[in-house]
Amino acid sequence: MDSIPSQIQSSTTSTRAPFIVPLAILAVVLSALLVIPFSPAMPSSGLDASWAYALNEAIDRHIVFGKDLIFTFGPLGAAYTQMYHPTTDGIMLLTSTVLSAALCVGFAVLAIPRRPLALLLLPVVLATAQSRDAIFVAIPFCMLMATFAVTRRSYEGATHVLPKTVGAALIFIGAACGMLPLVKGSFVAVTLFLCCCSIVLLARTRHLKLAVAIPIVALASMLGCWVGVGQPLAMLPNFFIAQLPIISGYAGAMSSEGSFWVVAIWLVPAAAALAIVYFSLSRGEGADGVVLWIGVLGYLFITFKASFVRQDDGHLYTALAVLSLMSLIFIMSVRLRIALLYTILTFFSWSSIEVQTNNFHPTQTAMSTWYAVHRAATGMKSRLMSPERLRTDFDSAKSSIRAAFPIREVEEPVDIYPTELAPIFAYDLKWAGRPVPQSYSAYTPSLDLKDAEHLKGANAPRTVFYSATSIDLRLPSLEDSSSLPILLTQYRVVGKSETALQFVRSPHPKAIDFRKLDEREAELNKDINVPPSQDPVLAKIVVRQTILGKLISAAFKLPSLYIETKFEDGRVQRNRFIPGMAENGFIVAPYVGSVDSVVDMAAGISTMEVKQIRIVGSERGYWRKNIHVEFSSFPVNPQDTAMSLAGVAPESPSPAALHGVSSSLAQCYLESVNGVSKAKFSAEGIETGNAVSVVGWASPSTEKGIAPDEIWMALASENGATKFYKARIKERSDVAAAFHHAEMANVGFNVKVREMTTGPMSMSILTVRDGVVQDCGIRQRVVFAQ
Repeated sequence: MDSIPSQIQSSTTSTRAPFIVPLAILAVVLSALLVIPFSPAMPSSGLDASWAYALNEAIDRHIVFGKDLIFTFGPLGAAYTQMYHPTTDGIMLLTSTVLSAALCVGFAVLAIPRRPLALLLLPVVLATAQSRDAIFVAIPFCMLMATFAVTRRSYEGATHVLPKTVGAALIFIGAACGMLPLVKGSFVAVTLFLCCCSIVLLARTRHLKLAVAIPIVALASMLGCWVGVGQPLAMLPNFFIAQLPIISGYAGAMSSEGSFWVVAIWLVPAAAALAIVYFSLSRGEGADGVVLWIGVLGYLFITFKASFVRQDDGHLYTALAVLSLMSLIFIMSVRLRIALLYTILTFFSWSSIEVQTNNFHPTQTAMSTWYAVHRAATGMKSRLMSPERLRTDFDSAKSSIRAAFPIREVEEPVDIYPTELAPIFAYDLKWAGRPVPQSYSAYTPSLDLKDAEHLKGANAPRTVFYSATSIDLRLPSLEDSSSLPILLTQYRVVGKSETALQFVRSPHPKAIDFRKLDEREAELNKDINVPPSQDPVLAKIVVRQTILGKLISAAFKLPSLYIETKFEDGRVQRNRFIPGMAENGFIVAPYVGSVDSVVDMAAGISTMEVKQIRIVGSERGYWRKNIHVEFSSFPVNPQDTAMSLAGVAPESPSPAALHGVSSSLAQCYLESVNGVSKAKFSAEGIETGNAVSVVGWASPSTEKGIAPDEIWMALASENGATKFYKARIKERSDVAAAFHHAEMANVGFNVKVREMTTGPMSMSILTVRDGVVQDCGIRQRVVFAQ
């Protein structure tokens, strides 16, 4: 191997310059300090900040990971999130210290005695990494590279005995590797794989004691940390079992589109790295060389998947950090000329990718080491001089969250859907969190059912705040799809803000009465008729990958699927479709696009807007053409509070004035009925469910600029019976401006009516001003159906 002669030379160089090793050690210590979060983040609102806050609260509230909480991260997750919490601050610092020390020790074993000065670059590489994923996964990778290097070095004494310092270093790195899966559960695959490669190398070179000691120490470290943070020992296997659907479903649910050129640019230095490992390290080393090359290949493949399945800035920097870490490893382990050429390639690849993604900030990158050093120094100083400052900042952060999310009266325990969990903790409320704490992560049928069962179980939340939002433009009703019917039937609406509904659990919840409407085989990219129903309609859709699709998904990711919702008026809404979220059934009609649509369902309102759906996907053979669809419905008992919040106008006793209509006509305009614009009104009438929602404006006289005192809607059946409903008057400055009368701004109206009588009815609009009633002359036919 090329590196052995140069190792002997480096030993001589070290003797001539005794300051080099201490300088290298100083660089290692500085590097380790840069990884430790002395200046942690504070809690805040938002998707990522909420789950980070929840991880800390889970430790504080003695929640069991893998049972009560199923998520990508484990009980040591604070070392990754770097978020402060009084309970987990010590855990965060200790875990980060061990992991950062292990990483730096791994680099030190690689560099000393050959090129110790290369360690001076370590602080720069870590400061520019911007990715905890890349930094932490580099620990087992450094162990593999270090193991290969030390088993090929010539040491004094017995051939198969390593110096005690080297053995101790590898054991220490092994202990850190045991902690990594408890930081992030998805680290288990790459950590286990790379550690196994290292153990095989040690066993093949007859370092059997180390080969046995490392897995024992790693397991002991894992068990000790698990128990040390208050987790029951018997539940550790469950933690890893619970990770299986999270990991297996990730590519299909969390993938996002990105630039092909970014991926291609990254693959160039990745392929070059494999070539360098083969020609400079593996070739001529027999089976050991094969193990090393396979280990590097596996590391790069897992990095590739982690970085580009979800192609956003955060994951992108994982890919870039891996290249810079690889460059530093090559500087320490292969010919300097080759290492420098690879470093130049990495620099150009990094810059090209940043240019492609509009993230090219050379000055900021150049200053990143200074920023990291300054941040670490400031944090250490603050902790030593003002240790109470962190707690003060923490309390201030909680106050900011409370100010942004005012909560007045609430019955505990509480949960929030789909993602914004921070208010629960900011108010110190009792948390009855579902197993998958944020709905976007319940992307397999089993995870979805776990959340739904929790909502029906003994530990269900008393109060639930629900928002109809989603990530990646997904269909909102797909997220925790099995839970929404439970909220509509076993909980009741008690309040509403601009963004969230407040549900309270019913005292005696009843089982949901699902009624099958239809079952059929449909086709991808073909329209599927939605059965009409007064009740909410669920669709269970099974879309399967072909063998080709499974292979491509395993290697990288598939193009996204979409669902197109077609409405009665011809409008089409396109959303991201996640197959695993659709298998248990999701509400397909009405379309859940806001909390108002959920309020309507709780109020028992049906407008029959959804006509068809279509699953849209690539025609390149990734998905089976035939898809299985099953429709069902479930009744929702109308809730009084929901009807009030929905703005349903109760039938009102008609004032006497309404029976004495003036001969002069008011000026009115119906803008939409049930979301259908006037231009699309059918001559046969507007068909609806059991409700009609009318939007428009009305004025006793636009010429005189008169606004009405009241606006009424009348519904007359074919037998002549008439019902009256008082509309809500709305400000319409646009109408006032159009007629050049600023004083007639309050002419807009909307009225929503829930009608239990079926059949056609004639709708008319009346205005009242100073006791004078005027008819608008509108007779719009509306057909109600149950």
